[in-house]
Amino acid sequence: MKVLLSGCTGFIGARLTSRLVEQGHECFLIVRHGSTHTLDQLSPSIHVVSGESLPEFADAVINLAGEPIAGRWTESKKSRILQSRIVSTQNLVTWMLTRQRPPHAFLSASAVGFYGSRGDELITESTPQDPKTSFLSEVCRQWEEEANRAQTIGVQVVNLRLSNLMDSAGGFLAKLRPMIDFSPVYPALAPNAYLPWVSLDDVVGAIDFLLTRDVSGPVNVVSSSEETYREFYRALARVKGRLSFGSVPDWIVRMLFGEFSEALISSQRISPGVLLENNFSFQNPDLEPFLRSNLSKS
Repeated sequence: MKVLLSGCTGFIGARLTSRLVEQGHECFLIVRHGSTHTLDQLSPSIHVVSGESLPEFADAVINLAGEPIAGRWTESKKSRILQSRIVSTQNLVTWMLTRQRPPHAFLSASAVGFYGSRGDELITESTPQDPKTSFLSEVCRQWEEEANRAQTIGVQVVNLRLSNLMDSAGGFLAKLRPMIDFSPVYPALAPNAYLPWVSLDDVVGAIDFLLTRDVSGPVNVVSSSEETYREFYRALARVKGRLSFGSVPDWIVRMLFGEFSEALISSQRISPGVLLENNFSFQNPDLEPFLRSNLSKS
């Protein structure tokens, strides 16, 4: 299979590219002018292209591009978060619309931020958009809307609603490393809120899985277990032999991070319904065994 990838230099994209190559796929990686990519030097199955020199044909397109959301949300930061996602997706769909033979599938990243904070409500792929239309929710709506334009030419579009990535080398867990390594106590953020998470192996596995399945529409890429932030920090403390008690008041989180705090303290109890219905097998379904294994490697 020929696969065109955008956002391939990111943490998920690099691992996904390696997996696809191992399985015999030919990968075309979109990189900015002047960028270098080490993977293309390791395999003849990898081709580095620019937005102006895309291949004539691809069986599937995977879009993971976007400005990281972490950091204080100034107006310029929010603009980059939105525009980086809309423009990259728009460019890929425009390319598809001009093909005599369009790709079969388009797997485009989105996020569970689409749903907003929902307390202990069970969220499935049929749950509607955040009724408060928070910033992240609106970004995800526009992002998915742009991707879904490819449906007009018969492309199978999958909206990958990604949750908090857990890995000691990247994502949510990596950002906690200073606390994990040096703090004797792990206080919880938003202790009663649900924390949707997924391991890097399961993100990559789910994308690979969906490439060859007759699935379209939104897919919650999230672990099948359900933990609150309190349960997460207590599991982390057990793994590291530390204590976990107390919590960080929401007002402090809001004072420190401003509007970005909505991404830190929202409650989302999310089910990976579509993945389970299609018999996807999670490598890391349970939090504490995953933390014990993953943190022991770093």
